[in-house]
Amino acid sequence: MKALDRQDEPSQAQRLFRGLVREWLLVSLLLLPLTALLSLSSGLPLNNLLYDRLRTLAPLAVAPRLLVVAIADPRRAS
Repeated sequence: MKALDRQDEPSQAQRLFRGLVREWLLVSLLLLPLTALLSLSSGLPLNNLLYDRLRTLAPLAVAPRLLVVAIADPRRAS
């Protein structure tokens, strides 16, 4: 009878796997609505402001072979 009872119990690997699945399911169920809320709300401009501030800390490298030529057109001057 003890052999049958022992087979019914999940192994340690099965318990860990079920716990891992439960945790990821909980995290997914919490983060999915939060992501939807933040993408639809007015919190997006705050994200853009934060991104712009962080972007100034890591400027892009300028290629030394790049040349920008600006030609002034007096007819378009205002």
